[in-house]
Amino acid sequence: MNSTNCLYFSVRPFGITDFVRWSSSLAISLNASLTIATIISNAAVILTVVRFRELRTSSHLLIAFLALTDVSIGLFVQPLFIAFEILTLTRTTPACVVIVLYTVLRALFATMSQVTVLLISMEKTLAIFWPFRYRQIVRQRRIFITMAIVWCVWILVVSARFMGLETKTFRITVGVVIITCHALTGLAYVRIERLAAGHMKKIKQQLQSVSENNASWKAQVLGERKALRTTLYIIACMFLCYAPVVGVLLANIFSVYPPQYSHIMFTWADSFVYLSSIFNPAIYCMRNREFRRGCVASLVCCEQNAATSRRHEAAVTSITNVAFEMEAVGISKKSNTPVLLGQFAPFAGVSSSGIGVDVNLKLDEPLAGGALNRPSRVVWRYDY
Repeated sequence: MNSTNCLYFSVRPFGITDFVRWSSSLAISLNASLTIATIISNAAVILTVVRFRELRTSSHLLIAFLALTDVSIGLFVQPLFIAFEILTLTRTTPACVVIVLYTVLRALFATMSQVTVLLISMEKTLAIFWPFRYRQIVRQRRIFITMAIVWCVWILVVSARFMGLETKTFRITVGVVIITCHALTGLAYVRIERLAAGHMKKIKQQLQSVSENNASWKAQVLGERKALRTTLYIIACMFLCYAPVVGVLLANIFSVYPPQYSHIMFTWADSFVYLSSIFNPAIYCMRNREFRRGCVASLVCCEQNAATSRRHEAAVTSITNVAFEMEAVGISKKSNTPVLLGQFAPFAGVSSSGIGVDVNLKLDEPLAGGALNRPSRVVWRYDY
């Protein structure tokens, strides 16, 4: 069949069979069910690193950058994937805007996740093999600069699609980057595991001989070991989730498949890649108690702030209908519609019992018994 060009993106039309329809429908359901979870979980990781100063280490900062790419997949790539699959099933002509956006953002964020994992493995390698130089080399400012450079370079590479870079050449580029990241990350952790295995017996012997006064040193050693294992689980997850897309890229580079088969292969290879975005924050929280507590606290804080905002808006909206009981000099006056000389300006604040509203009123008439013979200001506070 003849191909259709969307800018420089070649699209081959194909007939929608029952198997293609079933496969795409299942992939749409899977990604639709995981998109919200991906966004919430990775946003909680980012918010945790930002809110809690004790978690702003170099390792956790790189994890926050990984969560940033993962939350971008949930915000942009997965919704575009769903739209692309739906339009493929329902339209006879290609939706060029969706195809171009999806292809570009998929390559940008999915590959950047793999590159960020490579940087995490490099950071761990420096911490294990060169611990004294680690603190001199790895600084948070340098991490920000490195990530900015990497993002800019990869954005330029992806933007080459708009300058006429062929699909096959671009697939080769993405495949080489992913395979290189896998290879370097694997080599780094093979070295780390060999070193760790050689030292674990000595560490265990030292832990048994350490006195209770050095309990903090014990905790530090065990914490570093657990952090290493956590990163190893992340890398294993990346290997499993990215292996299908590497295989599909290589298969389509060296062979030409019917468009129906190619579409099904890329549909499920991409879906496996997006699964890593939900697995990564789950691994952080399961393996790191501080992260787990921080994520829970961040989610609870967001819910409390939203509830407080809703309560405050409701109180300000209905405050003019509140029956006021005014007490002055032992004499009270009740009114459902108090007369104001000045502006009615409720002010929200925090009190010991929660959120409150201060109401400033000016009375335009003296109270009963002549207790007040000129306009007076009376302030009440309503806690709710």
